[in-house]
Amino acid sequence: MQAGEVVKESARVLTTRNQSEKRPASCSFPAVIEERKEAADFYTQVPVIIRELVHRLNDDSTVVLKANNAALGALTKCVPAEELVTHLQFIRNLIASMVSDARYRKGGVGDGNFFLPGFNMPKDLEPLVSSSGGMKSTLVLFFDGFLVNCTSKKMNPLFLLNITSIS
Repeated sequence: MQAGEVVKESARVLTTRNQSEKRPASCSFPAVIEERKEAADFYTQVPVIIRELVHRLNDDSTVVLKANNAALGALTKCVPAEELVTHLQFIRNLIASMVSDARYRKGGVGDGNFFLPGFNMPKDLEPLVSSSGGMKSTLVLFFDGFLVNCTSKKMNPLFLLNITSIS
């Protein structure tokens, strides 16, 4: 099966509500990324991977969140920073849309606090902030507090300490 086919099938499964199917689908992303790193033939699928991984940041399953974290780690490790930087606006828009939906949909939090579950578990932001120095400094400039607003006060000090220690 081609990398693109695996990514598309995993993306399809991840949109289901069946938690037992989501974890294996989440695990397929790091497998594809790591196996195809040298060939780099999955780069056309990076936006699809990013979309699915960002949407999983709002999943209510700890198992899915942990698998998602591993996939984000593989993505930031195996895809060059120059390639990932081209998707920053897309990532920011996806997160903003999820936050807006959580605030303003029926039964949403309104103007109250909304914290993405994927940003509020130990080490869940690590794949984003442990990138290479150039990528990390770009993240700091680009997100400028944006991610901090989706992170609980309990997790903020850890996030800020890591993201501000740019080498």
